[in-house]
Parts: sequence; structure tokens; C-alpha cells
Amino acid sequence: MSNNEYDLSPDKKVYDSLKSDVSPIDAIKELVDNALDNWKRGAKSESSEAKIEIECDFDNSLLNIKDDTGGISDSRIVDLFALGQSGVSDVQRPIGAYGMGAKKAIVRLGQKATIKSRVPSAERGYGFTVDEEWLNKPEWTVDKKYFDDITPGSTSIEIEDLQIDFNTDQEEEETSRFSGPEEFIEAIKAELSETYEDFLRGRAISTGDKIQIVVNGDKVTSPEPPQWSHTQYDGYHVREYTEYQLELSDRKHPVYVDLKVGLLTSGGQDDGGTDVYIQDRKITSRSTSDAGGWGNGYLPNYQPALGRTRFQLRIYTDGETDTLPWDTQKSSVDPYNEVMQEAFNFMRRAGLKYAKARYGPFPGPFTSAYGEESECALEKSPELFDYSTRRHVSRQDHTPNENRTQAQEVKNAVEAHLDSYRINGEKLIEDSLQPGYNARIRQQCERNYEFDIDDCWVIPEEAEQYSESELYTWLDEVDKLAQRHVSTGVELSESLEYWWLSYYKLRHQLHASGSGGFESTENTSNISESVQTRISAGETPSAHLNNALRSSIPEQEENKKEEKDKKEDEEEKKQEGDSNSDNSSADQEENTADEDTGTESISNNEEEPDADSNTSDDGKAVAKKATKDDSENGLKGTDQPAGTQKAEAGTELIVIRTTSDVHQELCERLDVSVEASPEVIGEAFLSRFLELEEKLTESE
Repeated sequence: MSNNEYDLSPDKKVYDSLKSDVSPIDAIKELVDNALDNWKRGAKSESSEAKIEIECDFDNSLLNIKDDTGGISDSRIVDLFALGQSGVSDVQRPIGAYGMGAKKAIVRLGQKATIKSRVPSAERGYGFTVDEEWLNKPEWTVDKKYFDDITPGSTSIEIEDLQIDFNTDQEEEETSRFSGPEEFIEAIKAELSETYEDFLRGRAISTGDKIQIVVNGDKVTSPEPPQWSHTQYDGYHVREYTEYQLELSDRKHPVYVDLKVGLLTSGGQDDGGTDVYIQDRKITSRSTSDAGGWGNGYLPNYQPALGRTRFQLRIYTDGETDTLPWDTQKSSVDPYNEVMQEAFNFMRRAGLKYAKARYGPFPGPFTSAYGEESECALEKSPELFDYSTRRHVSRQDHTPNENRTQAQEVKNAVEAHLDSYRINGEKLIEDSLQPGYNARIRQQCERNYEFDIDDCWVIPEEAEQYSESELYTWLDEVDKLAQRHVSTGVELSESLEYWWLSYYKLRHQLHASGSGGFESTENTSNISESVQTRISAGETPSAHLNNALRSSIPEQEENKKEEKDKKEDEEEKKQEGDSNSDNSSADQEENTADEDTGTESISNNEEEPDADSNTSDDGKAVAKKATKDDSENGLKGTDQPAGTQKAEAGTELIVIRTTSDVHQELCERLDVSVEASPEVIGEAFLSRFLELEEKLTESE
């Protein structure tokens, strides 16, 4: 070197610094990554499946990792240990082989390593050995060796003089967490099972080929998959969105996301959360922190009531991996990385409704009854959505019903059936929703009632001719008859052939304080007359089912009317839309984008209003315009000021103006959708207020 030059060649001490940030188990996974990248390259020709074998011999301080992924060519084997060398440009979804991972893993695990490989066409193996003596020399060249003990298409890394001390007093030494080699080896198996789940299951390769990993002769198996619920309620079944391209700056190669989201059949604090996979390698399992998108403006704060909600977020690219959102050990994610933030944003847009499905509003039986073994499970696999050409999430077609109308209806029906009638109303419920209804009614009997579901009256087929409210009217009148008979010591004879006779017997028994009396065969035609009178006068009990009503059950008259009015309103809106069809195409595209994504033009912490929102242009919450149905029920328009105004039919109309932020917070506290009508929000608000007032009165 002349006096006019600087020597910038590296010092071998850099190898010592490399090993400082990697644990023994992570070092082993780095070497597994190399084998997987070689497999992805397609180096193995005779078979697509491959095996990675890990042998740990702590008695002799030896560790050997060998694979049959096709071998590494003579010209590229130096990439495993030479600084500045890498070889992932021709690998699909590279994990990062031949970067710094293999180098720091080798020097971390032991003081001597022999690397040898052989491609199928080579007559013998080739490789080299590095040890402490070589590391202490200034020269960088290493002697090439040949090996006859290695099979074609395989690679072997033999590490000696292991630097894994189970008796260390250093807190940072990972192996100090284990009592000895046996426990450490079991931990290796568990880590490999979790990290390489997609490879073990055959998901990582498009052909479905699997990798086999063996540790000390024991085959590593993939962990049990999540127990997804294929529920039929309100669209909360499992969904998977594939090949969504993230919008990123300054990247040569695109980055894609696959998202799988759904509810588990059951779950608690440790079952829900987010699994993050990068380049087919699982980085985080069931994260409930900002590393999984929770509590950072994308998803709400995680809580035990959300223990069923599970996300699986897969990020992948065929390009550079150094800017992906993982740390140097590939053991955690950086939630503030641009890639991660864009992925979380998509996850929020597609899955936020699942992250609000708490046990209270969406009871456990509505998911537990729809495991894979259930005959009524919607599908045994997730509903797939190809997002390779889409930029926005269709909230109406591709996400659940946030109002959870079916769940609410069945909840209310179960409560009424047990509290007011003591019946099993399964036959009122839509067939696909019956498992959830049955599970819910059994749960409530066990928790809150002194009778079992088998003690409830089962609705006979003869009663299916009546609407829900008409049936309740019949049951009311039969109950009144039973009460009268108990008071007079009379009971109808078993010989009578009334479809409701068994219900009468049940109610008679419940009202009777003792046995006795005499049987009666009196004419009960007055029951039918009473029922018809009440129906004609509109004095029937409230129906609880609409979206969850079985199709063979006659609809309630009011439901028919509401549907008719709804269609008329839609027709009026359509006509208004036709009259305004001269809007510019730019405005139409903007409206379509906002309706489709629901999140593109708002911050991460806000829910957007839509066409039916109760938010005015000035950000004030107002009631929607009165419809035909509103006027017939005595409800007026909303141009009146805040306060209480007398409405028709003995009702009161309350209009409260507020900011959009307060409106959103109010909806979240009341657990109703921001898209809900003012009537729904008002009823929830009034109910909560009266409930709190009652509690305060009791405490006083």
C-alpha cells in the first residue's frame, strides 16, 4: 500500500461483534433459514420436498445441521462465511440467506466449523474449515477441502467446541433459562415448530410441498392450527384477503400482504391477537400489543373479552429483505416501520369489525357452536377475496355486519323464551342459526335458571302456521287459562286434542301450589277468540326475530310493512340519483372510493360516516329525515332545535346536537355502530342512562 492510499479492509474481529446480538436458538434458526432459501431457489431437482436434520451432542460438544435441499455450488459456498457476500437475488421470497445470518450463527455456536456441500452433478463434496486459529490470522484465504462422506444434493455445517454454557451466571445468556441440554433441545423443537409453521404445513411453497425438520431423531410437527369458528351469524365467519399490494415509497420490488381474520370457537386472554409472518417465517405469535396492531390507532386496546379475535398477517416480497419490519434476529417486528404501518392499515380496514366482537354483544355460543365438526358451519375453509387488483376494502360485501342484528335478535329471543314463556323456540330460528340458539339457551339455563332446557316446551309443527308475535299471543292466552284453572281447581283433560295442550299442562303445573282438582273438558274456543281480538287490535307481544327468523315462519305484519316502505324509499333515492346523474366523473370516483374503503380519507383513529350517517356537513350529529314509516308512527322531521318536542301518538322526540368526535365516542361506549340510525343510538343511550340512574338509586 502506498502513502497515497488508505487500507479499508475489514478486521476479523468483526466476527466477534456479529455474535453478540444472537442467541443460540436464533443462531440455529439462521442456519435453517439458509437451507430454506436454498430449497426455494429450486436447487433440489429430483424431489420438491426436503429434510433438515439437526443433531446436538453436548457430551462431545458437537452440533451438526445438514439438509438435502440440493446443495450449494462450489463457487457459492464461500457466501456462507465471507463478509459482504450474499446470494438471494434468485430466491423467491428470500428469508435472507448468505447475508449476515449464517456468519454470526456459526461464530456464535462454536469455535470451529466445517462447511461442506455437494450439488447432484458433483463427483464429490467440497468445502472448508474455519476455527480460532484462522480467525486470529491476518490472512483471509482458507484452504479448500474435498469430502467423500456427503451425499449429492446436500449441505452440512459441523460445529465443534460449542459455546453454549448451561451453568453460566450471565443473565443475557439464553441457555441459562434451561436446566440442561434436554430442556434446551425441547425448546429448540418448540421454537422451530412455531417459526416454520408454514413450511411444515406446505403453505410456504405454491406447490404445497413441505419441509421436514428433525431434531435428534425426533420429527418437528407444526403447532395445532387455530380453532376457527365458521359461524353463520352476521357474516363473522373466517375471511382471507390475498395479494394486497402495499403502497410504499422507494422500493424496487413490491411488497404484498395476505390477511386471514376471524373468530375462534372460544378463547381467552392468551388465545386472541395477531400472528405476523414475514417471508413465510412466523415472527410474532398472538401479539396483543402494538407489535400486532393493537392499541396503536389501528385496532382498539386488546382485552380478555376479545379473546376470540385472531389475525394472521403475512408480509412477503421477492425483493430486498433488509427493510422489512423485523429485527436482526427476526424475532420481533417494528410496528413503526413503513411496511408494518401500511400492513396494519389494511388489517384495520378489513378486520376492525372483528376486533370489536366482544363476548357481551356477540356471545360465545354463537361461535362455539360452529367448529369444523358442526354440520351448519358456513365453510370448512375461509372465504377468499383476491385483492391483487383492488385498492379498497368493500365494507358491505367483504366485511361482517357490525350491527350484529342476528346475534342481537337471537339474544333477545332466548331471554324472552326463558323469562316469559319457558319454551324452546328453535323452530322459530333460521336453520343455519339454530346451533347458536341451542347453545345459547343451554348456556343461559345452566347459568341463570333452575330448570334445564329439556324442561322447556318445544314448539310443535302445528304452531308454525303462526307468526312469532301471534304465537306469543296464543301462549299468553293459554297461560291465562292455566292460571284461572289453577285458581278454581280445574285442569283440562289429556284426551283433548289441542296443539297447545302440552304447553297448558306445563303452565298449569308451574302455577299450581299442589295437586288436586278435577279434569275439565270445557269449550276453549274463547282462547282463539281472544287471540284474534288481540291480533286485530294490534295488542300482540313484541316479536324479536327478523333477520334470524326461519323462512317457513310467517313474517310479522309490521316487518312486511317496513320492507315495503324501505323499497319505496330506495326507489325514491334512485329517482333522485337519476336526476343528478350529470355529476362529474371525478366526483363519482371519489364517492366510490370513500364508500368502498371507508378509511382512505380519515385518520387511523376515526370511523367514517356513510350515506345514512347522522352527521351533518358542519360536523353536528342530527337525526335523519323523517320517512313515511316515521310519520305514520308519529315521528316528525329534524329541523327542530335540540330539546324535547311533542310528537304524535303520545311519543316524545328528542334531538341532541353534538360534534362528530363525541358522536363516535358515544357510539363506542354504547357498543352501537356509528352507522346506526339516530333511533337506534337514542334507544341505546336512554337505556344506558336509565340503567345507571337505577344503580345510583339503589346505592343511595
